[in-house]
Amino acid sequence: MTKSKTQMTKAELIDTLKKAEEKILFLETINKSLEEERVSMAAKLLDDDENNLVDVLKNKVKALEEELSNK
Repeated sequence: MTKSKTQMTKAELIDTLKKAEEKILFLETINKSLEEERVSMAAKLLDDDENNLVDVLKNKVKALEEELSNK
């Protein structure tokens, strides 16, 4: 059973805080790597043919999603 923060000892509070800080650092690291990945993906330029193909595929996906939502 988890104690409330008012029932914890000082050592337990410090330990809980350290675990929370470690989790925050881990999540910040993941977030940073995902942002870098997104930037590198956005930096890739598409030529006109690729751009048209992407647009066609996006439209097909959107149409399929609408079809599924109507069922």
